[in-house]
Formats: sequence, C-alpha cells, structure tokens
Amino acid sequence: MSLEVPLTLEPMEAEAVDELPPAGKGWQFEPKVDGFRCIIFRDGDQVHLQSRRQKPLERYFPEVADATRSIEPIRFVLDGELVIPGQPFDALQLRLHPAESRIRKLSVQIPAQFVAFDLLADAEGHSLLQHPFEERRAALEAMLRRMRGHPTFLLSKATRSPAMARKWLSNVGRGQRQWDRCR
Repeated sequence: MSLEVPLTLEPMEAEAVDELPPAGKGWQFEPKVDGFRCIIFRDGDQVHLQSRRQKPLERYFPEVADATRSIEPIRFVLDGELVIPGQPFDALQLRLHPAESRIRKLSVQIPAQFVAFDLLADAEGHSLLQHPFEERRAALEAMLRRMRGHPTFLLSKATRSPAMARKWLSNVGRGQRQWDRCR
C-alpha cells in the first residue's frame, strides 16, 4: 500500500472512566461502543482491516471489506470499531471462526458495521495524523456525507456538551448504544 499512514500504526485506546474530566475548552466526548477496534486501510482495490493488535480482520468481516472496496474515495485510512448493532458482543466473537463458510453465512445473517471515529489519511493517501482532531473530524464527517448513508459505515456520536456525555456515561452497561448515519 502506498498510504502515508503505516500498517504498524496502533489505534488510540479509550480510557475507561467513572467520571468525566473537568470541563474545559477543546473536549469532545463520544459514547462507548462495544465492538472490535479496527483501522481500515484502503488503497485502490487493496483493503486491510486491522485489529488493535495489528492482526488482519478482513477474513472475518468480508462484508465490511467488500463495502470498503465499493465506496469513494478509493484511498483513505479510518479508525473506528466493528459492531453488530442490536446483537450482544458474542455475535462479534462468533466471527472469529476457523471455517470460512461459517463466517460467510454469519456475514449475511448478521452483517457487521463500522463506526468511524477518526480519519487518519485523506483521499490522496496523505497522513492527517499531525492535523488537529477537530480538522480530522470535520474531514471524516464530510467523507461519510459523500457516502450518502452507506449502511456499513456509521459516524460515531460526538458532543462537546458535558451534560450529554454524562448521560451517555450513565447509560453504559444498560444496552444504550446509538449511532448517527451521516447523510
């Protein structure tokens, strides 16, 4: 792949907290998502879904790999989480099966989606890692709008409101998971 973001990049890890940090300028909050952390690398027909431990995931989530190949732009790097909305976390774990036929069957019966948190490389394959998160988030939102609501790709919810973030934090563990489609 000829992207400026290396395949060796590890995804940023969220910190589990019981309380929000003190309010301050520049904070953006996102609700917790129960899924597999994943970075999607796309360079033309080459697609690589990579786990947080840098293991390939495209074999286990062929519908996400195929959907990635079907969208514009043809070059980018996305950071996010593979999820199966409405299903328990076990549904994701069932995908890590040795039999390809079982994986293909599950990918049709309960397809996974990708909740995007961050855009790490743009449509030219240029790294955005040195850009402020606010710029990367705006570029991510614009990219997902151009996808016109593709059902596989979801935009993570985000807020600058501590009150909304506290509401999300209070719902963790109660099955309250919501995502916005970027249209």
